[in-house]
Amino acid sequence: MERKISYNDLKKAVEGAYEEYKNLEKGAVDKRLAAYSDAKNYGVTIVLTDGRIIEKGDTNVRAALGNIATVPVHAVLLQQNSVKELVKKAGKTENAKINDENVGVCPHTVRAISAVEPQNDADGKYDVIMNMLVSMLGNEPVLNDKLYQANAAANIAANVENKFADANYELYDNTATVLDTYAKLGALTVTTTELATLGATIAADGVNPVTKEIVFDGENSAPLTTIAALHGDADRIRREMLKSGVPEVYSYSGLVLAILPGLGAIAAYAPEVGRHGRSKKGVRAVRYITNAIDYNVFASARVSVEAKEAVKA
Repeated sequence: MERKISYNDLKKAVEGAYEEYKNLEKGAVDKRLAAYSDAKNYGVTIVLTDGRIIEKGDTNVRAALGNIATVPVHAVLLQQNSVKELVKKAGKTENAKINDENVGVCPHTVRAISAVEPQNDADGKYDVIMNMLVSMLGNEPVLNDKLYQANAAANIAANVENKFADANYELYDNTATVLDTYAKLGALTVTTTELATLGATIAADGVNPVTKEIVFDGENSAPLTTIAALHGDADRIRREMLKSGVPEVYSYSGLVLAILPGLGAIAAYAPEVGRHGRSKKGVRAVRYITNAIDYNVFASARVSVEAKEAVKA
């Protein structure tokens, strides 16, 4: 079964999501970002697999990548490992007692970074991940150096390195340098248009739809989408995917990325987040759009957008 979505209907969905929630005041800006964020900022972007872009609102405002960095990190890992090898590596920590709340970082993302080659070469590891990120974004992210330094210092003050050791949470590289790379990646800033381009690269089987660059093997798109879908707390993942029908990843900065396989990606930004670090406006915007166009990643119908825009009379 196959159906087409009107391009104009897709534009209306983006505009509707913006208008519906632009005045919503829920949540609060994360205290780590108070000096860098304007609570009034709100932007929504869709990038389609054919390169067309629909934008509304503050789509050029930069926000911290946070744990969305796990996506390009895993894109690198899937280049360096087969899915079977990656699953085997991931399984070694199944008995470790550790979580985001008791260490202040995402252990799974930290461990993923540690597995990236080269080993014992912090600059080399960072460069490999950055090259992937730039290719997926179609642009170079901007480092918020003050945020990076603050996050790195917070990890040291919270004794995160020793907490990993005490929890028997195995890493593949030096813990201190991996935590530093984690802090740096999380402090990179992107716009919603860049972030939606990253998601659309996954949706387009590894081809950046804006630059037309072949970024990675198309066979890696399915496992990357799965990783995005499973990132975060399981209960919240289930609830949100039931509402929106698409895999999503979040940053404490207020960024939200939703991947629509074969169709494109949605990125939203609004810095007021709830207690679990998800943008109140952003998640609602994604949900509004997917429901408006009746898109669900679990549906049997293959969905595409009309090749041409309707011309107004």
